Amino acid sequence: MSIKSIDDLLGFSDLATTEVDTSEWWGESVYVRQFDAEAMGIFVGLSQGGQKNTFNVSDVAAVCALTMCDEKGELLVDRKAWQDSAKKLETRNFEALQVVYLAALKLSGLTKDEQEETEKK
Repeated sequence: MSIKSIDDLLGFSDLATTEVDTSEWWGESVYVRQFDAEAMGIFVGLSQGGQKNTFNVSDVAAVCALTMCDEKGELLVDRKAWQDSAKKLETRNFEALQVVYLAALKLSGLTKDEQEETEKK
């Protein structure tokens, strides 16, 4: 099948999802979705707001809010409310948030290992 229109392209999801074990949250797991272009733009804006090679803890909660989804890939947070949700997530267990954050970065090709793998291809 070839894509012949924008509707063809928008008619299916091209975003990877994965289940992430967050045992810190009562043994439950969450699903994480790869960044879409809009979420990537928000993430880049967050990372450019800080100094180079610094780590902003609130960015972890922001990435979680932008990528946590259900098993079908539907976001748990309304995109328009991601900042409020991220602020609320800052009150949760950081270790669990970090697991979700790292899974989202890996799915989106933003970890060092993923970048090196892409460069090999």
